[in-house]
Amino acid sequence: MVFFPIVGDPHNAALVAWTTTPWTLPSNLCLCVNAKFDYVKNAKSKNRSSSSDGKADSGPYELYTPLFDYFVDEFSDTDKAFTVVGDNYVTDDSGTGVVHRAPAFGEEDYRVCIDNKIIQKGKNLTIAVNDDGCFTEKVSHFCGRYVNDADKDIFNDVKASMKILNSMNFKNNSQCQQKIPC
Repeated sequence: MVFFPIVGDPHNAALVAWTTTPWTLPSNLCLCVNAKFDYVKNAKSKNRSSSSDGKADSGPYELYTPLFDYFVDEFSDTDKAFTVVGDNYVTDDSGTGVVHRAPAFGEEDYRVCIDNKIIQKGKNLTIAVNDDGCFTEKVSHFCGRYVNDADKDIFNDVKASMKILNSMNFKNNSQCQQKIPC
């Protein structure tokens, strides 16, 4: 599980998302919640702890700091990227109820980003992986590396930035279905 710090939060609160595909984190453009779910904001500082809860639709949705800055400049002209959006496909039967979205790497990711005007259909889709499954120069630190081979280093980069809450080994079967070697 990874932390996405909320920009400007007085208690340095963060959103926590679970992912089984660390290689998609450099291409993250939004986080998604379900507006019907209750969420808890819990912030801890040196001398105090506070929490609040409420439905996600009570807004306003938050702007967060992305884990990697590869696409910050590319999306600097929009106020939609790196925000929390709502969609009913987010479930509460696994994970945290916060889903990270990288629109080039999943049908739901793409749809959610189109629906929320983060990207436009047929335009500005950032694809940072080539046909061989290797990162392109858009993800400079991992350029030329096969995505699954870069997973551990991506994880270590996120861990070094102190944005890992918990980790475990997990084999993602969707990679096998997408013809990405497991």
